Amino acid sequence: MIKERNYSIDALRILSMLMIVILHSVSHGTSGNHNLEGVNVYSLWFRILSSICLLAVNIYVLISGYFLVNEKFRISKLFKMIVETAFYSWIIIILKYFFYNGVGIDAQSLISAFLPISYNVYWFVSAYVGMYILFPVVNLLVHGITRKQHLGVILILVSYFSLWNSVIPFSQPMGINRFGYSVIWFLVLYLIAAYIRLYVTNFSTKKICLFFILTIAFINFSWLALSLVGIMLGISISSVFTEYYYHYNSFPVLIASVSFFLLFKNVCIKSDVIRKIIRFASPLCFGVYLIHDNPNIRDIVWSFLPQYETLSISYPFVVAFYALAIFIGCLFIDYFRSVLFGIINRREWYKALLAKADAFVYSAYNVITSRLLNR
Repeated sequence: MIKERNYSIDALRILSMLMIVILHSVSHGTSGNHNLEGVNVYSLWFRILSSICLLAVNIYVLISGYFLVNEKFRISKLFKMIVETAFYSWIIIILKYFFYNGVGIDAQSLISAFLPISYNVYWFVSAYVGMYILFPVVNLLVHGITRKQHLGVILILVSYFSLWNSVIPFSQPMGINRFGYSVIWFLVLYLIAAYIRLYVTNFSTKKICLFFILTIAFINFSWLALSLVGIMLGISISSVFTEYYYHYNSFPVLIASVSFFLLFKNVCIKSDVIRKIIRFASPLCFGVYLIHDNPNIRDIVWSFLPQYETLSISYPFVVAFYALAIFIGCLFIDYFRSVLFGIINRREWYKALLAKADAFVYSAYNVITSRLLNR
C-alpha cells in the first residue's frame, strides 16, 4: 500500500527553512545597522518579522516529531545526516583556508570543523541528533500511555521548561537554558507533535488563527512597551529585557509555533507545478541550513547585505530579497551535493549495507527494550 505524500507538511518544511534564513538575515545581517536600534517604523517591522520567523526552529522539530512518532529508528538516516553535516563542515573549512590564506583558522576551529556534531558547530544539528537517538525511547512512553496521561506529561514539561521562565523573569530552574538551544527542548516539542499526530484531528481554524495573532502581538508588544518605558524615563533598557520573549522556548513563541503548525497541517495542495517544486526543494532544505549558517562562512555570507546609514522604505524588502537569494542559491548548491551523493546512494551494495545496519540496530533495540520491559 503506497502512502500518499503529505505536501502541506513538506511545504511547511520549505517555508520554515526560508524563515530561518530570513531570521539570520535580521540577527546576523542587520545587527551592525545602528539605525535599527530604538523605536521606529523600521525596528518595529524587523521585530515583527523576527517574531514570526523565530517560530521556524520549533516548527522544524514539530514536523520531525509528527512523522517519527509512528516510525522506527533507522541508523542509516542518522548516518546520512551526520555525513552531510560533516561534508559541508569539511568543505567550507578547506575552502576558507585556501581562499583566505588560513586567516581566522586556528587548531581549535580545525578540530571542531572536522568533528561538527561533537563540537556543536551547528547547535541545531547537535540537538537534533540527540533527539533522534532518544526518540525510540520516547515512543515507548508515547505508545504506552493514554491520551490523558500524554497530555499530562506535556503540561508538566511545558510548565517547567517554558512557562516557568516566561512568567518569572530570567529564572533558570536547575540550570535549564531559557533560550531553547538544547535536546531537552526538542524532546518537549517532539511530545507535543506526537500528541497532535495521534489525537488531534479536528480543531477550529479560526481559534488557532486567533491564538497565533494574539501571541505574535504579545511578543512584539512586550518589546515595544519596555522600549517606550525606557524612552519615557530617559534610561537605556538592555535588549536582554526588551527581547525577553524572543526565544525558542518562551511560552508565547511555543503557542505561536504550534498554532502555525496546525494551520498548515491540513492545507490541501493540488497544483502539480507546486507539488513538483515541493518535491525538489524539500529534501534540500537541511543543506540550506548547513551552508549558510556555518560559522566559518556566516560573516562572509551576510557581509554583502547593505547596511544603510539612512534607512529607506525599501530596506526591509532588500533584506527579504537578499535572504531569498541566499535560500535559492543554497538550494541549488545542495542539489549538486545530492547528485554527488546519489552516485553512491544508488549502488546496490551500499543500499544493502545500510539495510543490514538498520535491521541489526532495530533487532538489537527490540531485544534490549523487551528485556527491560519484562523486568
